[in-house]
Amino acid sequence: MAIRPADHGVVASSAGGGFTYTTTGSPTPTTYTADGVDYLSLKWTSSGTFTCVTGETVADVLVVSGGAGGGRGYSGGGGGAGGAYEWTDQAITVGEYRCGAAAGGAGGTSDPGRGGQGTQGYFGDDGQPLKLTVVGGGGGGTGQVGYGGGNGGGGSGDGSYAGGAFIQGSGPAGAGNAGGAGSDVTWANGGGGGGYGAAGGNGGSHSGTGGAGGTGIANVYFDNTSDKYAGGGGGSGHTDSGPVATGYGGGAGATGSAVGTNGVANQGGGGGGSKTATTAGNGGAGIVIIRFPDPS
Repeated sequence: MAIRPADHGVVASSAGGGFTYTTTGSPTPTTYTADGVDYLSLKWTSSGTFTCVTGETVADVLVVSGGAGGGRGYSGGGGGAGGAYEWTDQAITVGEYRCGAAAGGAGGTSDPGRGGQGTQGYFGDDGQPLKLTVVGGGGGGTGQVGYGGGNGGGGSGDGSYAGGAFIQGSGPAGAGNAGGAGSDVTWANGGGGGGYGAAGGNGGSHSGTGGAGGTGIANVYFDNTSDKYAGGGGGSGHTDSGPVATGYGGGAGATGSAVGTNGVANQGGGGGGSKTATTAGNGGAGIVIIRFPDPS
């Protein structure tokens, strides 16, 4: 397979069957065979471009936006996972396609401190052959509702505040989930952040447990294994931290003065909420993956 890093690793190119391309942003390449097709897959963990120079191909695209930070103080909610979208069988023709691997949002630091929004991820842009944007995760609430986002942040447990709503990006219709609601002040448990596969759990109303982060999405585009993305962060709990779905990148919530766990980088997980700590968990950065028949 003819993959050639240029000087400083800025550009790579390949040729075969009339289809040629270049990239920027140093995507990681891999090859595999699935269902009788020899695939070349490229993964961006920082923003770059994919340019079809000659010919055309058909590609599958995964975009995961940045996860949001968890809320800090007043029983902070978990951060919403970054939005995710699988785009199948897209015609790639001559032109440049921007690949936006999005940053995660910061955990809350003030008192109260709602978690920062995740950054939107994208493939293509205005004036380009294709366009898809995916909204970043919604920040976890603290003393207020969770932010809306690609998956909504969990609400604060200081008054039964609602979780944030799912917000649709541009391009084809996507999917996402709301964050869970916080419990009342008696139990003071933050809601979990929404994940791609499920809404965030509500903070326990008759227990001291924070709301669970919603589960995410499994995808095989990069290496034909079931990689996991876009899990929501857990809410802070009065006595027990909000759990998360294993492997999907969401950070667990915390109790007492402990800090919520960060969302996993390049899985778009939401950060865990904190109760009385000085900060909460940060959201994990997102990713862009493109796979297409190997042109070599």
